[in-house]
Amino acid sequence: MIFKFQPIKAGLHFARACNVRLAPGRGICDISSMSVADAIRSKLEAAFKPSALEIVDESHLHAGHAGNPGGEGESHFKVTIVADGFEGQNRVARQRAVYEVLGDELAGPVHALSVTARSPGEAPGE
Repeated sequence: MIFKFQPIKAGLHFARACNVRLAPGRGICDISSMSVADAIRSKLEAAFKPSALEIVDESHLHAGHAGNPGGEGESHFKVTIVADGFEGQNRVARQRAVYEVLGDELAGPVHALSVTARSPGEAPGE
C-alpha cells in the first residue's frame, strides 16, 4: 500500500492509499483502476480512520437523470461515516471535510453525494 500525505484547507492532513503505483510525475496515487465506490472508501478510511463507514451506490435510482443519462456508471452515492475527527465540528464543517477529501471524484464521475457525518457519541446505538 502506498501513502501520500496532502494538506487540506482545514490545516489537516490525510493519506491517500491505494494498491497501485504512484502516477508518474504526479506524486499521488493512481486510483483509476478502482471502482468509484472503492476509491471513495479508500480515501475516507485513510483520511478519517472511521469507526463506521457505509457507502451506498444509488446510481440506479437516477438512470436517465442528469449525471447518469445512460443509466450506467457510478454517479450518485450516499455516505454515512462515524469518526473521532468530527467531534466538536458542526454539520457543515464535517461535510466540507468529506468533500475536500473526495474532490477528485466530485469533479469527475460523482454527480451527487449525500453525506451524514457523525462523531462516535452521536452515532445511533452509542
